[in-house]
Amino acid sequence: MKGNKWILPIILLVGVVFAEVSVIPTDESQDMPKLAYQFVWRVATYDQWVRTGVIDPDLANPYGERPILWIASGPERGNFVFSDTVPSTEEFSWHRDPSFDIDAVPKSYSVAVAGWHSIAILKSTITDEMGQQVTWELPYFREIFNSLAGDADDWVEVVPDSDADFNWNARLLVIPAFISTADDPTYYIRQEAERYPELADAIRDFLSRGGTIYAEGNAGYLLEALGIIPTGTVDLSDPVDGVPSEGMIAGVSVEDSSHPLG
Repeated sequence: MKGNKWILPIILLVGVVFAEVSVIPTDESQDMPKLAYQFVWRVATYDQWVRTGVIDPDLANPYGERPILWIASGPERGNFVFSDTVPSTEEFSWHRDPSFDIDAVPKSYSVAVAGWHSIAILKSTITDEMGQQVTWELPYFREIFNSLAGDADDWVEVVPDSDADFNWNARLLVIPAFISTADDPTYYIRQEAERYPELADAIRDFLSRGGTIYAEGNAGYLLEALGIIPTGTVDLSDPVDGVPSEGMIAGVSVEDSSHPLG
């Protein structure tokens, strides 16, 4: 019995030594950003349970899901932090961090895709004078999700405005930018609101279930045209221009501390 007193401390010491996380950067140090985001998508969807290395006990337990975090503030801001070991076959940039302390991170979010058809993309059935779909960015969003998931149909549902019935499991609604005319960036958006006023109730129902909306470009005005947000909320006459010397990247000031980017 006397010799057994050392067994537990040794086991605990070993656990502490090997408890570390995998850090996946998303800044200029990331050599393969597409592969990195594809990996995050897989962990957040298909591969939440399969272990590939040593689990950090502060972020996951031995038998539960393996969370992958996006760090929203502090020195690690923008990085993904994985509670397991990234497989050696992955080609993107990552490193192990044995000193990571989640309690020292002011704000972070666990990345998870809620499941079947948890992402909805609004499709306008209105076309312009050339027969083009006025939600012109729709194919680009489909390509983004297909690029991440291979085949995104399990996760992403394109919802036409003429049959706006968002899936009960939808958590994110993407509204692509609308075509702008030469003198009116809201022309087709106002047509959308006038032709499909029932879209307002569908979006309100979606929001009442805790949904989140991402509106690209002038698409935010659709929420105003439908009466979901107050008149004058969206000012399309004051766009945010990117800086040419910085790759047309524009900085955004977020004043709401509860916002993911705040």
